[in-house]
Amino acid sequence: MRKLASAVVAFAALGFFVSTSAAHAEVRGAYLEARNADLYSGSCTAEAQGDGRAAIIAWQVESGDFGGVPLTGLSVVAVIRGESALSAAPAEAARPHSVIFVDATASPPQRAALEALVRAQAGQVLGEVVKVEAAPIELAVDPSRALGRLHVTGLAEL
Repeated sequence: MRKLASAVVAFAALGFFVSTSAAHAEVRGAYLEARNADLYSGSCTAEAQGDGRAAIIAWQVESGDFGGVPLTGLSVVAVIRGESALSAAPAEAARPHSVIFVDATASPPQRAALEALVRAQAGQVLGEVVKVEAAPIELAVDPSRALGRLHVTGLAEL
């Protein structure tokens, strides 16, 4: 088989629900995830391998709070890059690196809560967070058509 191309696989969810403990309350909203995948083809078959090394994950909070901080109407995005497949349990030396973008309209306590939300939800896939930055974020998810659109001003569009 030979490698044909690298594709982006996106997942859009109608909503997400977070309830880690009574102290964190609950958050509801939209979620979008895009990961790359390698495509291989032979004379009679083609397949996608889940060995992507890059991902963009985004949350748009429609209601709720996290850690007692209200987050309604705010968004947060994590961009992740690894040296090995993100789906594998990486060794410490091969940990992924990520950047978290918090909504530019959020207050300082809200920015901290958005970062905590991403860390709680994404867990170890984030690897080492090398930067947290405020940026204008636009996220729209249409689960009935399995479509999503993400725009981080001046940085990324998906």
